[in-house]
Amino acid sequence: MKRSEFIANRLREVLLNGYWIANTNYKDQLLSLTWEQAIYKIADLNTIGALTYHINYYLSGILNVFKGVVFSK
Repeated sequence: MKRSEFIANRLREVLLNGYWIANTNYKDQLLSLTWEQAIYKIADLNTIGALTYHINYYLSGILNVFKGVVFSK
């Protein structure tokens, strides 16, 4: 198995259909939230909505690397 396939499989397992980390699944956890819960602010902590945005932003960058997209300045 190629390294990229291995990494893609682990990401898929963690985010979409597995319970590899702490017996939880990112997709399942988000699907069970309401919009109000996702934007609820507690003290100085980030909201679940903000964390989700940042995770998706990070993953879009990783996907570009896997696809071989090169960014130039």
